[in-house]
Amino acid sequence: MNHVPGAASGDRVAVLGRTLPVEGPRREGAVEVLVRPEAMIVTPDPDGTATVVASSFRGSTARPRVRLADGTELLADVPGHESVRLAFGVTVTVTLVDRPVLVSAAGHG
Repeated sequence: MNHVPGAASGDRVAVLGRTLPVEGPRREGAVEVLVRPEAMIVTPDPDGTATVVASSFRGSTARPRVRLADGTELLADVPGHESVRLAFGVTVTVTLVDRPVLVSAAGHG
């Protein structure tokens, strides 16, 4: 499970450039957004703000580890054929699938 910094307000949370609905208990202010690797979208982008720091090939899937500009490291599950485009050192953009997310108090992940 990834713990991504976000900002919650009411039943919404701003995270990685998106505003998503919160499922479960609501919080206000700084939160950690709980995101499964398969809900991460990683796209090669020379103007992106994250970098692939490791990747493991798992046959039908690959699992890149990306580091955001703030140092946060996240895991993503992507189709295996994407592993070539998401090699070590590639600059990427990271966003989330548009669906409700869980949040926890910042610093408790």
